[in-house]
Amino acid sequence: MQPHNTERAGLSGLLRRWVCLLFAAVCCVGPFCGPQTALGEAPPPVRTEPGAQGAAPPAMSVAPAPAEVTELWTGSIFSSTYRVGVCFSAAGAVRGVVYLRLRNGEVDVYHIDGSVKDNVVKARHSSGHTFKGRLVAADRVEGVIHLKNGLRLNVEGRRIQGAPLTGDDCAPPAAD
Repeated sequence: MQPHNTERAGLSGLLRRWVCLLFAAVCCVGPFCGPQTALGEAPPPVRTEPGAQGAAPPAMSVAPAPAEVTELWTGSIFSSTYRVGVCFSAAGAVRGVVYLRLRNGEVDVYHIDGSVKDNVVKARHSSGHTFKGRLVAADRVEGVIHLKNGLRLNVEGRRIQGAPLTGDDCAPPAAD
């Protein structure tokens, strides 16, 4: 057993608080904070007629906030590269599509679903493979893939928030 390193524990706690603050800041300027008509657009101002005292203000026609927030995760595992389209719902549900490009150029496709809570993402594929990871920064994700045969793969990747995804299944766009 290794001795407890208080300096590292303090840094870890500080980093954890920083990530939580960053995530809260990102969420509060995102589509789930306040009324919006489209991503990033403010609703139209409420107009009342002059002299209409006591009258109820007219109802605003504001489109609902989008049901899901999208991200694109990219990175590599050994000699393969991956692109993951991820959709997060306000209720904490996660769904997406993984494109794993193998060294020979073939692409394996995996549809995943799961949940996110406190920056921890848990997702699974119907074959039994699972992923548990953390949204560690606005542009980074890291975690562990557990294959059904018991093999564990540590991965870290780049996050692109608000990325346009294709189709209704949250598939990532084709590689550039």
